[in-house]
Amino acid sequence: MKPKQVEMEGHVSLSTVDYGSKSERAVLTLKTADGATYVLRKDGAPAFGDHSLDPLIGGNFTVEGVAVGDLLLVQSWTHAEG
Repeated sequence: MKPKQVEMEGHVSLSTVDYGSKSERAVLTLKTADGATYVLRKDGAPAFGDHSLDPLIGGNFTVEGVAVGDLLLVQSWTHAEG
């Protein structure tokens, strides 16, 4: 998939992905109003062990970054209205 610069709004939560497989893990996700879900990772951060986005859990945010499939490499974020 080709990387694409995006801006999207949604709710951030801690979710389990790849449930039941050897790749099962807890990750931060952004769920948009249209039902799309993206795995969040800070741009330039390692795939595992980075907790810099943990303070976003439970909030609604507008996130800017690069989307590659269902992965969103977060470059910046702001609290969303409402």
